[in-house]
Amino acid sequence: MRTVVLPLKAGELSTQMAAMRIWLDQHRFEPSSFVCRDSSAGILVRVDFKLVNEADAFARQFRGRIDRVTTEDELGVE
Repeated sequence: MRTVVLPLKAGELSTQMAAMRIWLDQHRFEPSSFVCRDSSAGILVRVDFKLVNEADAFARQFRGRIDRVTTEDELGVE
């Protein structure tokens, strides 16, 4: 699993969400989860992908950053 984090200004959210949906559909990428949260600097969008190449392409397209991958072993999940 790979997570892409995108910080957005509050006023950009709807426009960027529409652009992301169009881009994901065009590339036939399926994120595992899509979460938006308020932050002190605006909105923080976290998008999880099962495939590393999809996460990398999405991060490049939308100027996001890749979060460190956390495996179940690292979380102590059995």
